[in-house]
Amino acid sequence: MAEVMATTLIKTIFEKLANEAFKQFARAQRIHSELKKLERALSQIQALLNDAYERK
Repeated sequence: MAEVMATTLIKTIFEKLANEAFKQFARAQRIHSELKKLERALSQIQALLNDAYERK
């Protein structure tokens, strides 16, 4: 159950990060590189969750 919630949360965050208006805002605020780091970290978390779910 927790995996599903975490997966849904990560998916929602990815959708927000992919939003073009949000990207423009991030560039304007000069936080784009920080958001890219966050995106990579979330990808790693998603991969770990997927792996844990498959091993279950």
